[in-house]
Amino acid sequence: MYQALQELPSAAFLFLSCIVTKLNMTEIPQNGRLINGRYQLVRLLKKGEMGEVYTAKDILLRDFVIIKKTRAEEARIISGLCHPGIVRYLDAFPEAEAFGTVSSGHKAGTALNSVFLVEEYVPGETLTVYVEKNGPIPEEETIGIGLQICEILNYLHSLDPPLIYRDLKPDNLMLQPDGKVKLIDFGIAREYVKWEDQDTNHFGTRGYAAPEQYGESLAQSDARSDLYGLGMVLAYLLTGVDPARIAAEEEGKEMLRNAASQALLQLILKCTETEPLKRYQSAEILAYELKKLKSEAGFRRTKDSEQSERAALVGKPLQTADHKKKQGLKSVLLVILLILGCSAGVLLEFFFLVWLSS
Repeated sequence: MYQALQELPSAAFLFLSCIVTKLNMTEIPQNGRLINGRYQLVRLLKKGEMGEVYTAKDILLRDFVIIKKTRAEEARIISGLCHPGIVRYLDAFPEAEAFGTVSSGHKAGTALNSVFLVEEYVPGETLTVYVEKNGPIPEEETIGIGLQICEILNYLHSLDPPLIYRDLKPDNLMLQPDGKVKLIDFGIAREYVKWEDQDTNHFGTRGYAAPEQYGESLAQSDARSDLYGLGMVLAYLLTGVDPARIAAEEEGKEMLRNAASQALLQLILKCTETEPLKRYQSAEILAYELKKLKSEAGFRRTKDSEQSERAALVGKPLQTADHKKKQGLKSVLLVILLILGCSAGVLLEFFFLVWLSS
């Protein structure tokens, strides 16, 4: 752009350069630009209604980080969390500090409420990407992932006040190389307020968000809302199909029935009941049920393995018996031959003695 500007008359160049400089101060900086004197942006990962997410390099620690332009409330929430299954907070600073000043193009409220949030870089890929690349996840592994998510949710719901995540979906769950799952993006997380009838703002992803988060039956989201989302995540992992399609199309429902055992299917259906009172009432209770299913799945796998081993060995006892029978016959024949040989020797010796005495 500046090359094109330089071809203009000097007065026009100076005027337009000022405009471009001013515009740059109100936008997210481009890749390679240093912000806050420390973080060099590397790549834009995502851009949406809740903000932009970048991979960046911390030039002081020489390590990669994630930088997200978001609400100050998200930075406040995540800075108070400490769990191995939750992305780790590193730093946060107002947008004004990133650019050195607040542009007059910003509204005062926007400038104050918008921050850059710095988080740890989580290796791996989202569950969405993993399923798209590798296909649906087997039941036993899906149950294992569900248990990890239950542990994270139990931590969040046990805080004072409880923290309701409200946006549980495969896009917000990172699967790391060691198989551990980590929850990211707390953009619409909300602290539970005991006496309120419904949420101040209604957010969520269609297909994963509980009915009380949008639509006609609005109510305050609580722990059971997150369990609804978990049920839908399990359905997606088993089928690779968008839960909205599973709910709306018979083909989607059939795919879920074919992918899940009857016990796991019933668990998912209970998680995703329309009425919160009919769902599991806590992540702890749901984890207990998942552990039972995992034990049963392990028992079935062990039993199937034993049956397979027996099936593989079916011919061996017959072959061994036949072999033993042949060996037995050989032994008998050998004994008979020895007896005959001994008998022949005795007879020969007898005749020899008789001959000598005559």
